[in-house]
Amino acid sequence: MLKMIYSKALLLSLAMALTVLSACQAKDSQEPVSTALVIGAHANSKQLNFSNKQITDAVNQAIGTYGLVSVVCADGSPDLVLSNLYDIPDAYKSASPQKLKMDAAKKASALLGGLASIKADDEEVDLLESLRLAARSLKNAPSGSQLLIIAVDSGLSTTGLLSFNDGFAWEDPGYVAESLYEISAIPDFSGITVSWHQIGDTALPQEQLTPEQRIHVTSVWRSIVEKTGGIFEASDVISNPGDIDPAGMPHVSAIKLEAPATAEPVLPEEFTGESDLVLLTEEQIAFRPNTAVFLDESGALSTLAPIAQMMLDHPGFSALLVGATAGGDSTERSLKLSADRANAVKDALVSLGVPDSRIETLGMGSADPWHIPDRDSDGNFIEDIARQNRKVVLLDADSEMAGAIQGN
Repeated sequence: MLKMIYSKALLLSLAMALTVLSACQAKDSQEPVSTALVIGAHANSKQLNFSNKQITDAVNQAIGTYGLVSVVCADGSPDLVLSNLYDIPDAYKSASPQKLKMDAAKKASALLGGLASIKADDEEVDLLESLRLAARSLKNAPSGSQLLIIAVDSGLSTTGLLSFNDGFAWEDPGYVAESLYEISAIPDFSGITVSWHQIGDTALPQEQLTPEQRIHVTSVWRSIVEKTGGIFEASDVISNPGDIDPAGMPHVSAIKLEAPATAEPVLPEEFTGESDLVLLTEEQIAFRPNTAVFLDESGALSTLAPIAQMMLDHPGFSALLVGATAGGDSTERSLKLSADRANAVKDALVSLGVPDSRIETLGMGSADPWHIPDRDSDGNFIEDIARQNRKVVLLDADSEMAGAIQGN
Protein backbone atom coordinates (compact mmCIF):
# COMPACT_ATOMS: atom_id res chain seq x y z
CA MET A 1 0.00 0.00 0.00
CA LEU A 2 1.37 3.37 -0.97
CA LYS A 3 2.13 5.47 2.06
CA MET A 4 2.70 8.79 0.27
CA ILE A 5 -0.51 10.77 -0.11
CA TYR A 6 -0.17 13.65 -2.53
CA SER A 7 -2.98 16.03 -3.52
CA LYS A 8 -4.40 15.53 -7.01
CA ALA A 9 -2.60 18.65 -8.15
CA LEU A 10 0.72 17.40 -6.80
CA LEU A 11 0.26 13.99 -8.41
CA LEU A 12 -0.46 15.70 -11.71
CA SER A 13 2.56 17.96 -11.42
CA LEU A 14 4.85 15.00 -10.67
CA ALA A 15 3.46 13.03 -13.59
CA MET A 16 3.91 15.96 -15.96
CA ALA A 17 7.41 16.46 -14.62
CA LEU A 18 8.55 13.28 -16.33
CA THR A 19 7.74 14.67 -19.76
CA VAL A 20 8.75 18.33 -19.54
CA LEU A 21 12.00 20.19 -19.20
CA SER A 22 14.14 19.26 -16.20
CA ALA A 23 17.44 20.25 -14.63
CA CYS A 24 19.04 22.33 -11.92
CA GLN A 25 21.64 23.34 -14.42
CA ALA A 26 22.75 22.30 -17.87
CA LYS A 27 23.88 18.73 -17.68
CA ASP A 28 26.89 19.09 -19.97
CA SER A 29 29.27 16.27 -19.05
CA GLN A 30 28.21 16.04 -15.40
CA GLU A 31 27.53 12.45 -14.34
CA PRO A 32 24.04 11.74 -13.00
CA VAL A 33 23.29 11.68 -9.29
CA SER A 34 20.63 9.25 -7.99
CA THR A 35 19.21 9.45 -4.49
CA ALA A 36 17.04 7.15 -2.38
CA LEU A 37 15.38 8.64 0.70
CA VAL A 38 14.45 6.41 3.67
CA ILE A 39 11.79 8.22 5.71
CA GLY A 40 11.19 7.16 9.33
CA ALA A 41 8.03 9.10 10.16
CA HIS A 42 6.71 6.90 12.95
CA ALA A 43 5.94 6.94 16.65
CA ASN A 44 8.81 7.42 19.14
CA SER A 45 10.57 9.83 16.77
CA LYS A 46 11.37 13.53 16.60
CA GLN A 47 9.95 15.61 13.76
CA LEU A 48 11.89 14.93 10.56
CA ASN A 49 13.90 17.72 8.98
CA PHE A 50 13.46 17.64 5.19
CA SER A 51 14.48 21.24 4.60
CA ASN A 52 18.15 20.84 5.47
CA LYS A 53 20.66 21.62 2.75
CA GLN A 54 21.95 18.05 2.42
CA ILE A 55 18.53 16.72 1.42
CA THR A 56 17.54 19.65 -0.79
CA ASP A 57 20.90 19.57 -2.57
CA ALA A 58 20.67 15.81 -3.13
CA VAL A 59 17.20 16.06 -4.64
CA ASN A 60 18.10 19.06 -6.80
CA GLN A 61 21.27 17.38 -8.05
CA ALA A 62 19.40 14.18 -8.93
CA ILE A 63 16.79 16.09 -10.91
CA GLY A 64 19.36 18.46 -12.40
CA THR A 65 21.49 15.61 -13.74
CA TYR A 66 18.54 13.54 -15.01
CA GLY A 67 19.01 10.95 -12.30
CA LEU A 68 16.64 8.87 -10.19
CA VAL A 69 14.89 9.76 -6.94
CA SER A 70 13.18 7.08 -4.88
CA VAL A 71 11.46 7.19 -1.50
CA VAL A 72 11.03 4.37 1.03
CA CYS A 73 8.70 4.57 4.03
CA ALA A 74 10.41 2.92 7.00
CA ASP A 75 8.01 1.01 9.22
CA GLY A 76 7.35 -2.64 10.10
CA SER A 77 6.61 -3.49 6.46
CA PRO A 78 8.59 -0.95 4.41
CA ASP A 79 7.29 0.18 1.02
CA LEU A 80 8.87 1.83 -1.98
CA VAL A 81 6.42 4.71 -2.36
CA LEU A 82 8.08 6.67 -5.15
CA SER A 83 10.67 5.95 -7.85
CA ASN A 84 11.07 8.52 -10.62
CA LEU A 85 13.70 8.77 -13.33
CA TYR A 86 14.04 12.44 -14.24
CA ASP A 87 15.43 12.06 -17.72
CA ILE A 88 13.90 14.06 -20.59
CA PRO A 89 14.12 13.87 -24.39
CA ASP A 90 17.39 15.20 -25.77
CA ALA A 91 15.51 17.82 -27.78
CA TYR A 92 14.47 19.60 -24.59
CA LYS A 93 17.98 19.69 -23.15
CA SER A 94 19.00 22.48 -25.47
CA ALA A 95 16.67 24.92 -23.70
CA SER A 96 18.23 27.85 -21.90
CA PRO A 97 19.95 27.10 -18.59
CA GLN A 98 17.55 29.48 -16.85
CA LYS A 99 14.51 27.60 -18.16
CA LEU A 100 16.00 24.25 -17.21
CA LYS A 101 16.87 25.50 -13.75
CA MET A 102 13.40 26.95 -13.13
CA ASP A 103 11.68 23.77 -14.22
CA ALA A 104 13.97 21.58 -12.09
CA ALA A 105 13.48 23.80 -9.04
CA LYS A 106 9.72 23.53 -9.46
CA LYS A 107 9.83 19.76 -9.57
CA ALA A 108 12.26 19.52 -6.66
CA SER A 109 10.03 21.78 -4.56
CA ALA A 110 6.99 19.61 -5.32
CA LEU A 111 8.83 16.43 -4.38
CA LEU A 112 10.32 17.85 -1.18
CA GLY A 113 6.94 19.22 -0.15
CA GLY A 114 5.41 15.79 -0.53
CA LEU A 115 7.87 14.13 1.85
CA ALA A 116 5.99 15.47 4.87
CA SER A 117 2.94 13.42 3.87
CA ILE A 118 4.77 10.10 4.25
CA LYS A 119 3.62 8.36 7.41
CA ALA A 120 4.06 4.85 8.76
CA ASP A 121 1.01 2.63 8.44
CA ASP A 122 2.43 -0.66 9.76
CA GLU A 123 3.46 -1.40 13.33
CA GLU A 124 7.15 -1.47 14.33
CA VAL A 125 10.17 -0.41 12.24
CA ASP A 126 12.36 -2.65 10.07
CA LEU A 127 15.29 -0.48 9.05
CA LEU A 128 17.40 -3.25 7.54
CA GLU A 129 14.60 -4.06 5.08
CA SER A 130 14.04 -0.34 4.44
CA LEU A 131 17.69 0.03 3.43
CA ARG A 132 17.41 -3.06 1.25
CA LEU A 133 14.52 -1.51 -0.68
CA ALA A 134 16.45 1.74 -1.05
CA ALA A 135 19.56 -0.05 -2.35
CA ARG A 136 17.47 -2.12 -4.76
CA SER A 137 15.73 0.98 -6.12
CA LEU A 138 19.12 2.44 -7.05
CA LYS A 139 19.72 -0.51 -9.37
CA ASN A 140 17.44 1.38 -11.79
CA ALA A 141 19.64 4.49 -11.71
CA PRO A 142 21.23 5.70 -14.97
CA SER A 143 24.58 4.14 -15.78
CA GLY A 144 27.48 5.90 -14.11
CA SER A 145 25.35 7.53 -11.43
CA GLN A 146 26.70 8.68 -8.11
CA LEU A 147 24.54 6.68 -5.70
CA LEU A 148 23.28 8.09 -2.40
CA ILE A 149 20.91 6.84 0.30
CA ILE A 150 19.73 9.39 2.85
CA ALA A 151 18.14 7.76 5.90
CA VAL A 152 16.14 10.06 8.19
CA ASP A 153 15.38 7.99 11.26
CA SER A 154 16.40 7.42 14.88
CA GLY A 155 18.19 4.23 13.86
CA LEU A 156 16.34 2.11 16.43
CA SER A 157 14.98 -0.78 14.40
CA THR A 158 12.36 -2.74 16.38
CA THR A 159 11.66 -5.76 14.17
CA GLY A 160 13.16 -7.90 11.43
CA LEU A 161 16.57 -9.54 11.44
CA LEU A 162 18.09 -6.62 13.35
CA SER A 163 16.01 -5.40 16.29
CA PHE A 164 17.49 -3.31 19.06
CA ASN A 165 15.08 -5.03 21.43
CA ASP A 166 17.24 -8.09 20.85
CA GLY A 167 20.49 -8.39 22.79
CA PHE A 168 22.23 -9.33 19.52
CA ALA A 169 22.07 -5.71 18.28
CA TRP A 170 23.94 -4.45 21.36
CA GLU A 171 26.93 -6.72 20.78
CA ASP A 172 30.16 -5.68 19.07
CA PRO A 173 29.15 -3.85 15.83
CA GLY A 174 31.67 -5.82 13.77
CA TYR A 175 30.25 -9.07 15.11
CA VAL A 176 26.68 -7.94 14.34
CA ALA A 177 27.61 -7.07 10.77
CA GLU A 178 29.56 -10.30 10.23
CA SER A 179 26.70 -12.40 11.62
CA LEU A 180 24.18 -10.73 9.29
CA TYR A 181 26.58 -11.05 6.36
CA GLU A 182 26.98 -14.74 7.11
CA ILE A 183 23.26 -15.29 6.43
CA SER A 184 23.18 -12.97 3.39
CA ALA A 185 21.05 -10.44 5.27
CA ILE A 186 22.99 -7.27 4.38
CA PRO A 187 22.02 -5.36 1.22
CA ASP A 188 24.64 -4.72 -1.45
CA PHE A 189 25.94 -1.23 -0.65
CA SER A 190 28.88 -1.34 -3.06
CA GLY A 191 29.23 2.04 -4.75
CA ILE A 192 26.62 3.63 -2.44
CA THR A 193 27.11 6.36 0.15
CA VAL A 194 24.65 6.15 3.05
CA SER A 195 24.13 9.45 4.85
CA TRP A 196 22.18 8.99 8.09
CA HIS A 197 20.27 11.93 9.60
CA GLN A 198 18.77 12.25 13.11
CA ILE A 199 20.26 9.01 14.40
CA GLY A 200 19.43 8.69 18.08
CA ASP A 201 16.73 11.40 17.98
CA THR A 202 13.93 9.71 19.93
CA ALA A 203 10.64 10.78 21.49
CA LEU A 204 8.61 9.41 24.39
CA PRO A 205 7.74 6.73 25.30
CA GLN A 206 11.18 5.84 23.94
CA GLU A 207 13.89 6.68 26.46
CA GLN A 208 16.51 9.14 25.33
CA LEU A 209 19.75 7.50 24.27
CA THR A 210 22.92 8.18 26.20
CA PRO A 211 25.91 9.44 24.19
CA GLU A 212 27.44 5.97 24.41
CA GLN A 213 24.25 4.38 23.09
CA ARG A 214 24.09 6.83 20.19
CA ILE A 215 27.66 5.92 19.32
CA HIS A 216 26.82 2.21 19.46
CA VAL A 217 23.73 2.52 17.23
CA THR A 218 25.74 4.60 14.76
CA SER A 219 28.59 2.08 14.81
CA VAL A 220 26.23 -0.83 14.12
CA TRP A 221 24.82 0.81 10.99
CA ARG A 222 28.29 1.94 9.91
CA SER A 223 29.58 -1.65 10.19
CA ILE A 224 26.61 -2.99 8.24
CA VAL A 225 26.97 -0.48 5.39
CA GLU A 226 30.73 -0.88 5.15
CA LYS A 227 30.51 -4.68 5.26
CA THR A 228 29.34 -4.83 1.63
CA GLY A 229 31.46 -1.96 0.36
CA GLY A 230 29.36 1.10 1.13
CA ILE A 231 30.43 4.45 2.58
CA PHE A 232 28.69 5.57 5.78
CA GLU A 233 28.31 9.16 6.90
CA ALA A 234 26.56 10.26 10.12
CA SER A 235 25.02 13.68 9.55
CA ASP A 236 24.88 16.26 12.34
CA VAL A 237 21.64 17.78 11.00
CA ILE A 238 19.23 18.22 13.90
CA SER A 239 15.54 17.31 13.89
CA ASN A 240 12.76 19.85 13.64
CA PRO A 241 11.32 21.09 16.96
CA GLY A 242 8.81 18.80 18.66
CA ASP A 243 7.94 15.12 18.44
CA ILE A 244 5.92 13.29 15.81
CA ASP A 245 2.32 13.20 17.02
CA PRO A 246 1.69 9.54 17.96
CA ALA A 247 -2.09 9.94 17.62
CA GLY A 248 -3.27 7.54 14.94
CA MET A 249 0.26 6.23 14.36
CA PRO A 250 0.93 2.47 14.35
CA HIS A 251 2.54 1.04 17.49
CA VAL A 252 6.32 1.06 17.77
CA SER A 253 7.89 -0.82 20.68
CA ALA A 254 10.10 1.17 23.01
CA ILE A 255 13.63 -0.22 22.98
CA LYS A 256 14.98 -1.55 26.26
CA LEU A 257 18.17 0.43 26.32
CA GLU A 258 20.01 -1.57 28.96
CA ALA A 259 22.15 -4.09 27.15
CA PRO A 260 21.44 -7.57 28.58
CA ALA A 261 23.93 -8.88 31.09
CA THR A 262 26.01 -11.88 30.10
CA ALA A 263 24.28 -15.02 31.26
CA GLU A 264 26.26 -17.28 33.56
CA PRO A 265 26.35 -21.02 32.88
CA VAL A 266 24.33 -23.13 35.29
CA LEU A 267 26.55 -25.74 36.95
CA PRO A 268 25.16 -28.88 38.59
CA GLU A 269 26.71 -29.72 41.95
CA GLU A 270 27.59 -33.19 40.72
CA PHE A 271 27.52 -34.76 37.27
CA THR A 272 25.58 -37.94 37.89
CA GLY A 273 23.54 -38.59 34.75
CA GLU A 274 22.90 -37.74 31.12
CA SER A 275 20.82 -34.66 32.05
CA ASP A 276 23.85 -33.12 33.75
CA LEU A 277 25.21 -30.89 31.04
CA VAL A 278 26.19 -27.27 30.58
CA LEU A 279 25.15 -25.35 27.48
CA LEU A 280 27.66 -22.69 26.50
CA THR A 281 25.66 -20.72 23.92
CA GLU A 282 26.41 -17.28 22.48
CA GLU A 283 24.90 -15.82 25.64
CA GLN A 284 27.76 -17.29 27.67
CA ILE A 285 30.67 -17.38 25.23
CA ALA A 286 30.61 -15.88 21.76
CA PHE A 287 32.99 -16.51 18.87
CA ARG A 288 33.82 -14.25 15.99
CA PRO A 289 31.70 -15.35 13.00
CA ASN A 290 33.10 -18.35 11.11
CA THR A 291 36.06 -18.66 13.47
CA ALA A 292 37.03 -20.37 16.71
CA VAL A 293 38.32 -17.08 18.14
CA PHE A 294 36.51 -15.76 21.20
CA LEU A 295 34.75 -12.44 20.63
CA ASP A 296 35.85 -11.43 24.14
CA GLU A 297 38.66 -13.68 25.36
CA SER A 298 38.83 -12.24 28.89
CA GLY A 299 35.06 -12.49 29.19
CA ALA A 300 35.12 -16.11 28.00
CA LEU A 301 37.78 -16.98 30.56
CA SER A 302 35.72 -15.35 33.32
CA THR A 303 32.69 -17.36 32.23
CA LEU A 304 34.67 -20.64 32.13
CA ALA A 305 36.46 -20.07 35.43
CA PRO A 306 33.65 -21.59 37.59
CA ILE A 307 33.62 -24.67 35.34
CA ALA A 308 37.37 -25.05 35.69
CA GLN A 309 37.08 -24.70 39.45
CA MET A 310 34.32 -27.30 39.57
CA MET A 311 36.50 -29.75 37.64
CA LEU A 312 39.46 -29.05 39.92
CA ASP A 313 37.23 -29.66 42.94
CA HIS A 314 36.13 -33.01 41.45
CA PRO A 315 39.33 -34.72 40.24
CA GLY A 316 37.43 -37.87 39.24
CA PHE A 317 35.33 -35.99 36.69
CA SER A 318 36.23 -35.93 32.99
CA ALA A 319 34.40 -33.77 30.45
CA LEU A 320 33.29 -34.18 26.86
CA LEU A 321 32.99 -30.89 24.98
CA VAL A 322 30.67 -31.07 21.95
CA GLY A 323 30.80 -28.21 19.45
CA ALA A 324 27.68 -27.41 17.43
CA THR A 325 26.68 -24.91 14.72
CA ALA A 326 23.51 -23.40 13.29
CA GLY A 327 22.02 -24.61 10.02
CA GLY A 328 20.38 -27.77 8.78
CA ASP A 329 23.30 -29.61 7.20
CA SER A 330 26.54 -30.84 8.75
CA THR A 331 29.08 -30.01 6.07
CA GLU A 332 32.81 -30.65 6.30
CA ARG A 333 33.22 -26.94 7.06
CA SER A 334 30.64 -26.88 9.88
CA LEU A 335 32.04 -30.06 11.42
CA LYS A 336 35.53 -28.54 11.45
CA LEU A 337 34.30 -25.21 12.84
CA SER A 338 32.35 -26.91 15.63
CA ALA A 339 35.35 -29.08 16.52
CA ASP A 340 37.66 -26.06 16.52
CA ARG A 341 35.32 -24.21 18.87
CA ALA A 342 35.13 -27.17 21.24
CA ASN A 343 38.94 -27.24 21.24
CA ALA A 344 39.05 -23.50 21.92
CA VAL A 345 36.96 -24.05 25.06
CA LYS A 346 39.21 -26.95 26.03
CA ASP A 347 42.32 -24.80 25.62
CA ALA A 348 40.73 -22.13 27.82
CA LEU A 349 39.92 -24.65 30.55
CA VAL A 350 43.45 -26.06 30.37
CA SER A 351 44.84 -22.53 30.72
CA LEU A 352 42.75 -22.27 33.89
CA GLY A 353 44.45 -25.35 35.37
CA VAL A 354 42.33 -28.32 34.23
CA PRO A 355 44.51 -31.25 33.10
CA ASP A 356 44.41 -31.78 29.33
CA SER A 357 43.84 -35.51 29.81
CA ARG A 358 40.46 -34.92 31.48
CA ILE A 359 38.86 -33.18 28.50
CA GLU A 360 37.72 -34.79 25.24
CA THR A 361 36.27 -32.84 22.32
CA LEU A 362 33.95 -33.58 19.41
CA GLY A 363 32.54 -31.46 16.57
CA MET A 364 29.02 -32.36 15.41
CA GLY A 365 28.08 -29.43 13.18
CA SER A 366 24.28 -29.21 13.26
CA ALA A 367 23.80 -32.94 13.95
CA ASP A 368 24.01 -32.62 17.73
CA PRO A 369 21.09 -34.08 19.72
CA TRP A 370 20.15 -30.64 21.10
CA HIS A 371 19.76 -29.00 17.68
CA ILE A 372 16.61 -26.93 17.11
CA PRO A 373 15.41 -26.35 13.51
CA ASP A 374 16.52 -22.78 12.78
CA ARG A 375 15.48 -22.06 9.19
CA ASP A 376 12.11 -20.88 7.88
CA SER A 377 10.31 -22.28 4.83
CA ASP A 378 12.44 -20.06 2.55
CA GLY A 379 15.70 -21.34 4.01
CA ASN A 380 16.47 -18.16 5.96
CA PHE A 381 17.91 -18.30 9.47
CA ILE A 382 15.56 -17.64 12.37
CA GLU A 383 18.24 -15.76 14.27
CA ASP A 384 16.79 -16.17 17.78
CA ILE A 385 16.97 -19.96 17.34
CA ALA A 386 20.22 -20.00 15.37
CA ARG A 387 22.01 -18.31 18.27
CA GLN A 388 20.94 -21.17 20.54
CA ASN A 389 22.42 -23.70 18.11
CA ARG A 390 25.84 -22.02 18.01
CA LYS A 391 27.19 -23.59 21.19
CA VAL A 392 29.62 -25.85 22.96
CA VAL A 393 28.05 -28.42 25.28
CA LEU A 394 29.92 -29.80 28.29
CA LEU A 395 28.83 -33.13 29.72
CA ASP A 396 30.18 -36.00 31.80
CA ALA A 397 32.46 -38.04 29.54
CA ASP A 398 31.38 -41.19 31.40
CA SER A 399 27.64 -40.58 31.01
CA GLU A 400 25.30 -42.63 28.82
CA MET A 401 24.66 -39.63 26.61
CA ALA A 402 28.38 -39.11 26.01
CA GLY A 403 28.76 -42.75 25.16
CA ALA A 404 25.83 -42.63 22.73
CA ILE A 405 27.16 -39.51 21.03
CA GLN A 406 30.59 -41.08 20.60
CA GLY A 407 29.12 -44.38 19.42
CA ASN A 408 30.34 -46.35 22.42
